Amino acid sequence: MAGDFDTARQRQQASLALLQGDNDPEMTAYTTMALGMTMLHLDRIEEALAWERQSLAAFQALGDAWGTAFIMGQMGQVYQRLGDPTTAEEVMAEALERGHQLGDPFLLAIFYSNASFIAQAEGDLDRATELARTAGDFQRSTGHVHSLGLTLTMLGKFAQQQGDEATARGYWEEALEIFTDIGNGRFAAEAEQLLAGS
Repeated sequence: MAGDFDTARQRQQASLALLQGDNDPEMTAYTTMALGMTMLHLDRIEEALAWERQSLAAFQALGDAWGTAFIMGQMGQVYQRLGDPTTAEEVMAEALERGHQLGDPFLLAIFYSNASFIAQAEGDLDRATELARTAGDFQRSTGHVHSLGLTLTMLGKFAQQQGDEATARGYWEEALEIFTDIGNGRFAAEAEQLLAGS
């Protein structure tokens, strides 16, 4: 959450090494899930997908509906980053359906944000904005401030692309406050840069 992804990766890999031979498939599934998310932040996209596929298989073997839905919601963004928008859309649509079936606002907060990223990457700015606003509503209701900060940063970029600098600054100012409060220097710096350039 503080943006130190190298340390996160080292600790996650150390955790995975400790789990070898412990026969704890649930903890292994969560650890590989975390590694996939960290690798995505480190722009090691192929590795992210490999860890997430391993996590998905583990959650499915456990019959864990929540874990399966969560990792699918992460994989949609990874497929988009790998240049496979068709698979990204399919996986993300299934993740959203599963999130609604589970009735879990925490999952939906993340999934709508990732769906917004995919729509933006495909050039559909109006849909991306709509999805991001929905994500923000879920994030506020669940108190998931880290994800909210990322969504606000995205919404600011969308507003800027649509020529609304005032709205963009409002989103970035709130994102900066969130990231400063939780100690995420990396994303706080990004918000500061966006504000400085607007």
